[in-house]
Amino acid sequence: MLLLLGLITLSILLTSVGNAANDEYVIKPNDMIQTYTFGAPELNINTSVPPDGMISFPMAGEISVLGLTADNLTRVLEERLSHYLINPKVNVFITAYNPLKVYILGAVRVPGAYDYKPGTRLTDYISEAGGFDIDADSKHCYIYPLNQDKPRKEINLKKLLESPESDWDIEIEPFDTIFLKPKSGFMFSEWRDVADAINILLGVFTLYYIMSRG
Repeated sequence: MLLLLGLITLSILLTSVGNAANDEYVIKPNDMIQTYTFGAPELNINTSVPPDGMISFPMAGEISVLGLTADNLTRVLEERLSHYLINPKVNVFITAYNPLKVYILGAVRVPGAYDYKPGTRLTDYISEAGGFDIDADSKHCYIYPLNQDKPRKEINLKKLLESPESDWDIEIEPFDTIFLKPKSGFMFSEWRDVADAINILLGVFTLYYIMSRG
């Protein structure tokens, strides 16, 4: 089981790297972006993207960067700066991608690694993963924290959906693994194995990521 989980997690992480390297990657919260304006270094910034995506750029003002590619943001900045500078040339670099993830596995339609968003609750992540698979056992959903000293949480999603105002719709923490049990299939018998697998593979991913960035 440890090997199976490891292979699944590694596949998810390497896919995330491939998507991030794509020219069509869109900016997300917690990404690090850097701008360079030729001939006007006082306009350069290096900052982290806040949860609301609003960044104040010198002379260009506030811009909502969420959902923009680096090229999109370059064009927006050049257009705004053109009111003050002659033919401004701007380069935008995404220097670090959102490092915080939540892993959703088991009987969901689109299992994988999802960006962590502060304040986001269990049902929001289940929805983001496409909802229940046809084989889902909605009475048994488990949340495994990365810290193996913390106990897993078990949530009855069937009851939660019947009582949406209940306290069961908990906030998810960075690197939590959400596992929705299938009606048939494997279970996580020992969290220590799960935590060890994720810790090892996060280390492998970090090394791969550094090497891929040159």
